[in-house]
Amino acid sequence: MSEYVVTDTEFKDQSCLVEALSDFGYAQVEVGEGLPLYGYRGNRRAETADVVVRKQFVGSSANDVGFAKGADGCFHAIVSAFDRSGHLTAIKLAKLRQLYSARVVEKELRRVGKQVISRETVNGKIKIRVR
Repeated sequence: MSEYVVTDTEFKDQSCLVEALSDFGYAQVEVGEGLPLYGYRGNRRAETADVVVRKQFVGSSANDVGFAKGADGCFHAIVSAFDRSGHLTAIKLAKLRQLYSARVVEKELRRVGKQVISRETVNGKIKIRVR
């Protein structure tokens, strides 16, 4: 059984996190309070989260991936040791962070009255065009 570890990756905006997970390829994301996490064998783990990607959407032999809201108000990734070495490596978490940041920027642009025309990735960088 692979141990879950809370990573130092933090996300402040839940809706932007859910959108970024969708951008990352996780179309089905559960949102709630204290959702249980399950291991690759379907066993319920002690850890709970507020945003969860179920194991069947992470990859074969994967565990659930969760994001728990901490006392600081940020969502912290809860990823098993197994998944940190394969399905959700530090590089993939960095990509998720990049997608999340783009969603935060887009939300702020809309808040100040700008219209997001397009978003594309060029040479690993996300470019957002506004009007």
